[in-house]
Amino acid sequence: MQPLPPDDPLLAHRSRLGRVPIEELLRRGHLQPGQRLYLQGGEPEAVILADGQVQVGDLVGTIHKVAARLKGVPSCNGWILWYYEDGQTGDRYPLDTLRRRVRQSMQEDAP
Repeated sequence: MQPLPPDDPLLAHRSRLGRVPIEELLRRGHLQPGQRLYLQGGEPEAVILADGQVQVGDLVGTIHKVAARLKGVPSCNGWILWYYEDGQTGDRYPLDTLRRRVRQSMQEDAP
């Protein structure tokens, strides 16, 4: 198996989407410091820190690193493994739902 070259058309779509850090979700008010996140399956819970990191007990780090440590894997996608609770319905959705919403808004605002 060989990695794709950086200019491969298959990678172009991903690069156009733009990176949306969790801090942007905080800045836009989609998430709040102190809010709880739930690892896929419901437990454990994490608390969002003001700098965008999450904390579970003494473990502090990015959504990706903390989820990976808790799952016992070298790396993972925290956007799909951490869930937030909708304040109006009480339903839980992956953080990726908010990230896609922000990404769409950024694309609509772009010239």
